[in-house]
Amino acid sequence: MPDHYADYSADDFLQDPYFYKWVRFPTAEHEAFWQSWLIQHPEKRAVVEHARHLIQSIIDSEERPPSHFKAEDWKSIQHRIALSEAPRAAPTQPNHSSVRPFKVWAVAASVILALSTGVILYLNSFSPPDWIALQTYYGEQQSITLPDGSEVILNGNSTLRYSADWNTQADSREVWLEGEGFFSVTKQPTEVASSTKGFTKFTVHAGGLNEEVRGTQFYVQSRPKKTRVVLSEGEVLVRSQQQDSILLQPNELAESTSGGSGIRKKVVDANSYISWKDHILTFDEESISSILNHLENTYGWQIDIQDSSWLQQKYTGSIPTDRIELLFEKFALLYELNIEQDSQHVTIRPLNQ
Repeated sequence: MPDHYADYSADDFLQDPYFYKWVRFPTAEHEAFWQSWLIQHPEKRAVVEHARHLIQSIIDSEERPPSHFKAEDWKSIQHRIALSEAPRAAPTQPNHSSVRPFKVWAVAASVILALSTGVILYLNSFSPPDWIALQTYYGEQQSITLPDGSEVILNGNSTLRYSADWNTQADSREVWLEGEGFFSVTKQPTEVASSTKGFTKFTVHAGGLNEEVRGTQFYVQSRPKKTRVVLSEGEVLVRSQQQDSILLQPNELAESTSGGSGIRKKVVDANSYISWKDHILTFDEESISSILNHLENTYGWQIDIQDSSWLQQKYTGSIPTDRIELLFEKFALLYELNIEQDSQHVTIRPLNQ
């Protein structure tokens, strides 16, 4: 199975929470995963080592500002990093976790990356980007309330970004999503003449699609090879970068794939796509290949397929998100497979192998 790290640049690794934890707070589990991954991807070793060096440079430079930086500005950045890394109280609900704010970390990492490639920055003219970025780890969920009162449930390994200078009087509201999120958008009345239907537009930028709404509930999945929008309530206008557009009604799905042409629409059961927010994974005639990709991208499973002949089979069923191993047991029975599991690493091969 392909994995999203295979296409990562050094900058991507810098902003990945699991990679960061390996460098800053290494455990035996982290070491085993990354060493195994590097064996499978030897061509990425130089990129990984470069990213590790940059992170370590930040750690080692907590008290020593780079030569082109003002000491007081460097201390300010280090103080913010320390605050963002401060331990937090354990969540009160199972399978929920606080989102790690990567804004300060991304600023510092970008500074080091720029220096390492010969770009000279002067902190006396430097100001942090006015963006808020919220990120979840694999298998985690977080409920987020936006400045306009709209709510987002962010699924595992996902990032939501929006402007820190959110203008509640503007005629549009915008967020950027990488990963998965369920949106409950509030209607916001406006007197701006360019608005339509008397409410400000809310736009989600995800993958190659933009979703425009004014008050509705919908699910967005934006992963490297596929972007999906499923409408639960209201209306969503889905636009592609090529300006193709589709208007979705409840229980309709719009999908775009990398390398594909246009937007495809079909009727679905919206509940099967949003049950994850209630800690249930539901699949309705979903291909095995798509299911396994979902487990890798959202829950961090590492899946080694020895025979791909069964991956286009369709599966219908549901499991709790904290018992994903039950799904592999079902696959073993249904498709006559030998499945070996070690923590979150799974090897799947036919019974006769």
